[in-house]
Amino acid sequence: MTPELRQHEIDQWNQAAATARSQIQAQGQPGSTSPFGANPWTSSDVPLPNQISPQAYNNSYAYQKELGWAGYEDAGWDKALAQEAFEKSLPKFGGPKRGSFAF
Repeated sequence: MTPELRQHEIDQWNQAAATARSQIQAQGQPGSTSPFGANPWTSSDVPLPNQISPQAYNNSYAYQKELGWAGYEDAGWDKALAQEAFEKSLPKFGGPKRGSFAF
């Protein structure tokens, strides 16, 4: 194999990798189906756990949720702490549990 041919293969590989990387990053942009609002593959793009969309999160598959939490682990977060922060950010509903109330 000549050095020119080898360099051509390396250039093709780098171009394919750059295309794949840009496609993955585009999937994490706002309006995507990621409940985490960002690309879970890159650690610098994870939002704070309290900024995760609860509706999108509930509509996600379990595997998607695990990938998202893995992004937090990759960014240096403790997975359980990030999940707790997310759950604490959810609205709490209260009101009469039994009995009557006046209108």
